[in-house]
Amino acid sequence: MKTKSIILSWVCLLTLSVILSSFIDKKTPHSSKTEEYAIVDVMDNGKKKFIRVTKDDEASTEIEWKREKTDDRDDYRPILKVLNQLNEQGYEMLNCSLAYESSAQGNGGNPRQTYFMVRKIK
Repeated sequence: MKTKSIILSWVCLLTLSVILSSFIDKKTPHSSKTEEYAIVDVMDNGKKKFIRVTKDDEASTEIEWKREKTDDRDDYRPILKVLNQLNEQGYEMLNCSLAYESSAQGNGGNPRQTYFMVRKIK
C-alpha cells in the first residue's frame, strides 16, 4: 500500500511539473542586434571645419575640410559625400539637428550639425 501511494505521488508530481513547464517561455532572449547606427558630426570652429564620423562600435574618424565659396554661398559637398558613402553602405537618415555653441561674446557661437543614421542588419 505504501508503494502505491509513493508511485501515485511521483506520478502526480511528474504530471504537475510537465503542466507547469508548459507555461514557461522557452524562447531565449534575442541578444543579436537588429540595427547599427552612425553619427556624422560637422563642427565649424572658425577657420577649422571638421566632419567626425562614428559608426556603431568602431572608432571615430575625423576629416578636416575647407568650404569653398561658390556664388557667395558655401560649398557643402564634403558633407554630402560622407552622407552618400554611408547611404551606399545601407545607412538611412534617422534624424538631424543644427545647434550653435554658446560663445562668451554673445554672437551666437559656431554652428554644429549632427546627422543620425541607421542601418538594418540581418
